[in-house]
Amino acid sequence: MQIQRNVLSVAGAALLLVVVLDRAASAQMPAERPPLGGTAVVAPGTQGIDESPGVRQGMVHLSGAAAFGLSHSVSDASSETSTWALSGATGYFVLDPLSADVLATFGGNFSNDWLASLHFGATYHFLPRQQFTPYVQAAVGFTHAETELYDGFDVYSASVTEGSFLAGGGIKYFVARNVSANLGLRYEALFDYAGEGTMNYGLGLSVYFN
Repeated sequence: MQIQRNVLSVAGAALLLVVVLDRAASAQMPAERPPLGGTAVVAPGTQGIDESPGVRQGMVHLSGAAAFGLSHSVSDASSETSTWALSGATGYFVLDPLSADVLATFGGNFSNDWLASLHFGATYHFLPRQQFTPYVQAAVGFTHAETELYDGFDVYSASVTEGSFLAGGGIKYFVARNVSANLGLRYEALFDYAGEGTMNYGLGLSVYFN
């Protein structure tokens, strides 16, 4: 009989401890996780929303950047020319680390040469769902360029529209849940002049939508 009373006493104390611990834990639980035996109370419009920073599947991004760099020829190192570029992009995250993107660029040098390009590609993020994420990207598309040439006697204009590519990488730092500051570099060139492209170093911002 004494043994039964001891067992019941221990069982009762254990049950009381479980109830106390459950009450303490439920006070620290996220709103969407109900306490033991209870019902969750979720704020309207917040159910299923991940409030942590970082990229993730299903997001849409809008990005913009301003860049400065060098246009150069691999065969002629002395041919470097300072350049500028303004770029924008939008894309959809098909996986946590991978987005399919459309990228547009308008830029030129500091004389009368300019170009406009449109590319389709992808960006891979090495640390999705993190505040700090390195990335690499590649894309193919078309570029239209206008330039002034000097033949020794006259200056004349020439234009070309050809297939082109870009490749680059950088880092993104989320300053808010859905806003990142970006630092990157990107090489862009025509397919027929792959060694005579432009290397740009830029700063930009991206905004993300679930």
